[in-house]
Amino acid sequence: MKATRHTGVLGALMAFLLVGALLGAPPAQAVAGQGYAYMWMNYAAAPLQTTFAPRQEYSANSAGGPAANTFVRTGTGAYTVTMRYLGLVGGTVQVTAYGVDSTRCGVGGWAPAGDDLKVYVYCFNPAGQPANSAFDVSFTNPGYSAGALGYVWSYQTGYSVYAWTTLTGAYQFNSLGGANAVLGGYTLRFPGLASQGGHVQVTAYGGSPNRCKVVNWYPSGGDAMVAVTCHDTAGVPAPTLFTATFTDRSGPFGTSRHRAYVFANQPTSASYTPALAYQHNSAGYSNTVQRLGVGDYVIRMPGMPLEHGIVHVTAYGSSPDYCKVYNWYPGDGVYVRCFNTAGSPIDTMFNAAFSE
Repeated sequence: MKATRHTGVLGALMAFLLVGALLGAPPAQAVAGQGYAYMWMNYAAAPLQTTFAPRQEYSANSAGGPAANTFVRTGTGAYTVTMRYLGLVGGTVQVTAYGVDSTRCGVGGWAPAGDDLKVYVYCFNPAGQPANSAFDVSFTNPGYSAGALGYVWSYQTGYSVYAWTTLTGAYQFNSLGGANAVLGGYTLRFPGLASQGGHVQVTAYGGSPNRCKVVNWYPSGGDAMVAVTCHDTAGVPAPTLFTATFTDRSGPFGTSRHRAYVFANQPTSASYTPALAYQHNSAGYSNTVQRLGVGDYVIRMPGMPLEHGIVHVTAYGSSPDYCKVYNWYPGDGVYVRCFNTAGSPIDTMFNAAFSE
């Protein structure tokens, strides 16, 4: 039997008691700066308005170390994550719900609070009602990247469908320095990042229970193109804001640390090796996918330190199906479940990425 990663109430309470000791006094040089942070928030039903620290091995903060992240549950399905010393305007956020049930999560917003960053996460059940849920959340505001990386925040629903709108400002990034663009709100262009493969993650933005996913991505000339779709709780396409990140042979944080991803595009196959152009493993191995049951999968990522890190999952295609992570184990793999609009398990394609 595999050991569980759930800490339970006792572990979470111990984490709370240790928050003050873990954070301590800020170092003299700590001021808001560019970088990245992530955490696994594993205490879905934490007491309201009480600050907790996440498990250190599943938390990172490039400006203050793993102890620099905390979270507070502010209401049913509502959480505020604090990432210390990363309080600059800009960057991007990805959120993935965690667990075996059919809840899903999105980002409500993020903003500096002094030298710190506040990230607001909202989670819902399939009916669109607020629901407590564990989740993975990551933030990056790199300034530079060790590999191909682009991200955007699609911050309005009224983009022209006839002409490209060039995105400017701190909420879009292109590792080659180009200005990303959007057409009609749901087609993205990342200049200079064309690839025959790569990887995409998408997160719905705002306080609604709508969800978003990647429909397709492909090269066009020298640019990478990404198509996104979003749905409401009835499974109907709905205008929705979102964040989207494109990477190719790199991770989402602009670093050269451990990372791996797959495009799992054979949802009913018992096991297979995804196309090499659409998978990556920084340890040099090939990733594989195994189907455990309807809508239930494990991705083997040899050489990845799965006792640490973060996992993000995005469903693929034009249907309203969605996916989430429900575990990852060292020496084993990353576990994913997918659901239809009603919250029932369903076989569907998805993207999954591990980053450290």
